[in-house]
Amino acid sequence: MVNYSERIASILALIFVLAGIAPLTGCMTTTVTSRSGFEVPTEAPKTRGVTRLIFAGDIQPVVRISPHYPDKEFKREREGTVVIEFTILATGQIGQLRLIESSGEDFAQAAGMAMRGVLFQPGYAGQTLRVEAQFLILRAGASG
Repeated sequence: MVNYSERIASILALIFVLAGIAPLTGCMTTTVTSRSGFEVPTEAPKTRGVTRLIFAGDIQPVVRISPHYPDKEFKREREGTVVIEFTILATGQIGQLRLIESSGEDFAQAAGMAMRGVLFQPGYAGQTLRVEAQFLILRAGASG
């Protein structure tokens, strides 16, 4: 017995491909123009904020999240670092955090929030490690 809904779907997909229209399934690309109601940048930004977590020691997380660059600090083009000491729970999640050093409260909050999403192998439970969060400004033409 022929499954008509599958056959119709494949015929429609073929028609879309032949007509140059993206099919209803899979990846679609949307071109944003000024008429779309969105602000369209005319050139690449001169600066961008880059963040990263650098873990001390041989133990590396299986899931890591980059901190959000605080908007206020990015607008001021201010860079910073945060050093945090933490313990790993039996689940592999981050336990208690202890701030060791910080370039500012906004940086410390962003690094702390990112650390809540980091996950280690559960076998590392009880380990105490340090992480350095770096907040860097890259200017146009700089390599990173």
